[in-house]
Amino acid sequence: MMKKEEFFNHIGTINRYALLDRMRMDCEYWLGAGNRCNKHLWGGYPDDQIQYMTWLYESFSDAEKPEWMSIDLIKYYNSLMQVNIKDYKNEYFDIVSKYAGYYGEDFMKTDINRRIVYNRAAEEFIRKHGEKTFHKISEGWK
Repeated sequence: MMKKEEFFNHIGTINRYALLDRMRMDCEYWLGAGNRCNKHLWGGYPDDQIQYMTWLYESFSDAEKPEWMSIDLIKYYNSLMQVNIKDYKNEYFDIVSKYAGYYGEDFMKTDINRRIVYNRAAEEFIRKHGEKTFHKISEGWK
């Protein structure tokens, strides 16, 4: 994640209202039809998205703050977008089961073949949710 100063240098002359609204729409899509897939977030990850939205919103003076956005709405998005590690772990193991079923029982009897299945499942999970989320769910695994 960028530091605050880098972020504002990065957006430069981009219309801050448009970017904030786009980020709001990203949250709506991520929560709905986007199936919680992080590639749909401008910020890349829910925590980063919320931080950037907060910085953008706070960059407006009281008179400039958009009527369609509030810090309470950003906090509400944050509460809805919190990563539920249990759900993500279940999704990962569903992917593992899919690959294990595809290869069959005999294939899963050797360590090397089990590693192949777990690696393919990890690759698919990372494509959808990103490495940061995968590392969160895999903390403590051996």
